[in-house]
Amino acid sequence: MADANRILARAIKEEILRNVMKNHRRVLVLGLRAVGKTCGMLSAIASLGAPFYFCPEPYSQSALLACRPDLSFLDALRTPPPSDCQRPLLVVDAANKLPSHDLEALFEVVKSPAPWHKVVLISRILIESRELMPHIDAVVKMKENTAELMYSELLKGKIDETREG
Repeated sequence: MADANRILARAIKEEILRNVMKNHRRVLVLGLRAVGKTCGMLSAIASLGAPFYFCPEPYSQSALLACRPDLSFLDALRTPPPSDCQRPLLVVDAANKLPSHDLEALFEVVKSPAPWHKVVLISRILIESRELMPHIDAVVKMKENTAELMYSELLKGKIDETREG
C-alpha cells in the first residue's frame, strides 16, 4: 500500500507542476531533499519543450536520463540552446548553491529569458534576491505527498483586480 501511495503522490505533484509550467515562463521550485523536485519537474515538462539541465553540484547523469532520456546537459549557464532547437527549456538545479559568476548569469537569463522558452529554478530554500525574485512568475513548494503553488503572477493579477473592484 505504501508503494501505491508514493506513486499517487508523485503523479499529483507532477500534475501540479505541469499545470504551473503551462501558464508560467519562469518558475522556482522549492522543497526539501528527496521530495521529487528534479525528477518531478523533468517529468512534468515532458510535452513542453526540449530540456537543458545545469547544476553547480555533482549529479548522476544516468539518474536524470532515467527521468528524461532526451535531457541535454550544460557546462555553463551562458551557453545558449542550439538555434534550431524548438521551445528550449532551461532547468537550473541547486540554484541556491550557484557560485557568484553563475548567479550573475542566472540573473541575466531570468531578467531576459530569450532564447529560452521557459526557465525553471530548483532550490531547497527560497532564494532571497532583489535581482532574481521580481522576475519569477511562480513559486511551487514540493512536499512529501503534494505540491503547493505559493505564488503566481496570474493569481496576483486576480487579487489586484478584486481589490480594485
